[in-house]
Amino acid sequence: YLEVQKILLNCEIFSVILGLMFSFPYNSFCHRIVQTLIIRFLEQLGVEAQVKFVEKIKLLKTLIDAEATAKETRSIKKEANYLPYLHRMAYHLYEISQTSTHFKNYLESISGWPSHLAMILEERKSLQIESHPRGNRTISFGGSGGGTGESETSEFSKDNSY
Repeated sequence: YLEVQKILLNCEIFSVILGLMFSFPYNSFCHRIVQTLIIRFLEQLGVEAQVKFVEKIKLLKTLIDAEATAKETRSIKKEANYLPYLHRMAYHLYEISQTSTHFKNYLESISGWPSHLAMILEERKSLQIESHPRGNRTISFGGSGGGTGESETSEFSKDNSY
């Protein structure tokens, strides 16, 4: 298993996989698969390998740049569907950083990451507030088995596309 990890870390497959988000900007099926592959692979790595993986596929730069590009082009054309999936990847990085000081320090050292993360956390907070008008709904951000610790009791729970 460790040999497979090493091979996957040293090849370019995850850069290609991440690039599919942008090659197919309106294909939510593709986005969900890309998100799941990247998050699941990242989860099973050790801290040093996580940092190497994030650096190798330029994940933080991709997350930050995609948000900036989306803001610039929002008024010009239809917004790409991949942003919620990229936001979930960013939030997942944040969750990992909560259990690893080394990973947290690495993330915080990346220019643009703290403000990007603040935007993601504020967005999640506003979605949670909007979803609790009567105190009985929550939104699942990770879908089935997403590991966010949030209840899947809303009408969104049955639709894992968000």
